[in-house]
Formats: sequence, C-alpha cells, structure tokens
Amino acid sequence: MKKLIWGLLIFGVIMQLPTLGQSDWQVKAFAGVSDAAFLGDVLDGGPSMNVDRFQEYGVRLSWQGNSKWGLETGITYAKATLQLGTMWIPTGNPPPRPVSLLTITPTPFEYISVPILATYELVSFLSLQAGPLLGFQQSEYSSWMEQSGVGYLVGVNLQHYFDRLGVFLQPNFKQHAAIGFNQSNTRLTEFGLQLGVAYQLSSKRVN
Repeated sequence: MKKLIWGLLIFGVIMQLPTLGQSDWQVKAFAGVSDAAFLGDVLDGGPSMNVDRFQEYGVRLSWQGNSKWGLETGITYAKATLQLGTMWIPTGNPPPRPVSLLTITPTPFEYISVPILATYELVSFLSLQAGPLLGFQQSEYSSWMEQSGVGYLVGVNLQHYFDRLGVFLQPNFKQHAAIGFNQSNTRLTEFGLQLGVAYQLSSKRVN
C-alpha cells in the first residue's frame, strides 16, 4: 500500500512537470487549532487520554497550472498537552475498603507532518484539498499510541488576495498514521481550522 501511494504521487508530479513553468506559485504561512482525539481500541487497564490545546504552525508551497488542478506541500509542527488518566486501586492484606483514585498526568505531545495535497479550484476564492500526510511523532510513548506513519487530509481552502498578498482559511479533517510505521491501536484524528497569509510569486492570477 505504501509503494502504491508513493507511486501515484510521483506519477502525478511527473505528469505536471511540463506546466510548472506556467504555474502560479504561492508561499503560505499559517497557524491553526484542532479539536483532536485518539480514536480506536484502548488497551484494557491502559490510561484514558484527552487532548488539550492542540495547536499547529506551518509553511506551504503551492502551485496551479492553466487547469484547475494543482499541488500543495510543506511542513507542519503541532503540539498539544495529553491528559493521561490512570486508575489506581489500592491493595493489601487485609484488603482495604473498596476505593479507587484517578490520577491525571499532563504530558506534552509534539508532531511533525508533511502534506502532499492535490487541489481543485471550484471558483477563484474556493478550492478543495485532499491527499496523504507523512507524519513523525516527536514525543515518545508506548507503542500502542505511536502515531508516526502515513495519514490523510481532506479540506477546503478559502482565500482572498489584495494584489499579491492574500489571506486564507482552511477547515480540514485529518487522520494520522492510517498506515502506521509501528503497531498502534489508536489514530490521532482532528477537525481543524488553519488561518494564514499567502504571497503570490507570479501576478498572472491575482484576484
């Protein structure tokens, strides 16, 4: 499956090479927030997880040829705080009164991802986006919550330009490690919103 994904991406880039010189290029910088959660099977007796303050920052390079199709790639750094809840049940001889304590441990989470997105322009200010995400988890946890791997993104791009400088808004859905590099029972899943600025390197398509 990994070879098929990369083969399709490389084929798409090769097919677009003749139009690169006639493309509109944009450089983007953005910040974003997400409603994120770890979805999937949780180990019996394992900790519960809540994701707080999920933030991301990144830069993108995008281009679009004479057709409505284009590509966008870049790098994104994300960080959050995981609230790991562990149930503690006291033991002893004789057994103590039935009681349990839930211990919450704030744990930092960091993640770097590289999107390779196909874009399709519906109108001058609205485009669809979809494609794989190559992700690398920077924080180390047990293997059952490892998120390094190939995921995907689906979203839309709303933009408006003032001469060559523009602003954009990108609502999106992301799931990480759909094809994981390591065995994992969970998938980091996001409903996110990115807000940023863009600079158009060519003047052909200024809105």
